[in-house]
Amino acid sequence: MPSTIDTSEQFPAGTTKAQMDKEVELRLKAGAITSTYTGSQAQGWTLTTTWNVFGEQ
Repeated sequence: MPSTIDTSEQFPAGTTKAQMDKEVELRLKAGAITSTYTGSQAQGWTLTTTWNVFGEQ
């Protein structure tokens, strides 16, 4: 089993870049390895986060 897992979340159009920055910060504080987003305020965003799977190698 892999030692990391990626999650993908969709955010609707109208979500600001500042809100997305806060979402990234929240996931990093929660222990994510990385968290990045793609998209735009007009089209919506996809937030991809990489997490450790504890107990795996």
